[in-house]
This record gives sequence, structure tokens and C-alpha cells, in this order.
Amino acid sequence: MRGWLLCRMAGLDFEERSIDLDLGARQELLLL
Repeated sequence: MRGWLLCRMAGLDFEERSIDLDLGARQELLLL
């Protein structure tokens, strides 16, 4: 998330990709 925000603020050209995360992985990411 932080990298995405930095790229947006810097005006860099990048591609967003949506990936399917299982519930366990999603909860683990929220803990970071």
C-alpha cells in the first residue's frame, strides 16, 4: 500500500493488478 501511494504521489506510470487473496493471507496483511 505504501509503495502504491508513493508511486501515485511521484506521478510514476505503473499498472495496478488485482489478485485474489485467501482469507488467511488477507488477515495476515492487515496485521502488518
